[in-house]
Amino acid sequence: MTASVSVRRARRLTPSLALVAAAAVALAGCLGADTPPFAIARMKAATPSCDLNPTYPWIGRVAGKFIGSSGLSQSHGTSGAFVGCFPDLKTCNLWRDYAISFIASPLSQNVCERRST
Repeated sequence: MTASVSVRRARRLTPSLALVAAAAVALAGCLGADTPPFAIARMKAATPSCDLNPTYPWIGRVAGKFIGSSGLSQSHGTSGAFVGCFPDLKTCNLWRDYAISFIASPLSQNVCERRST
């Protein structure tokens, strides 16, 4: 099944299921032999924007130093973060568990929490 077919099918689902389906399709592309910056760009693209989802009650944050193409943390920089908003805690935690695979220890942020109103 191609990504375009999956996305078309996801449009018929409820918003939270559509989000999970779209994220799964996007993240499946990251599971290959991608190396930064391409995998990081795909992860950011698969992360639901808080600006575009203002009613989602959960916010996830993962931050630290990105893992370099050698598989090791980049010693002199490339710090970064992923931040996204989610319809429920389960979806946020699934996203967070995947997002941390791009960040070397120690993490400066690794949390899913309720958004402040």
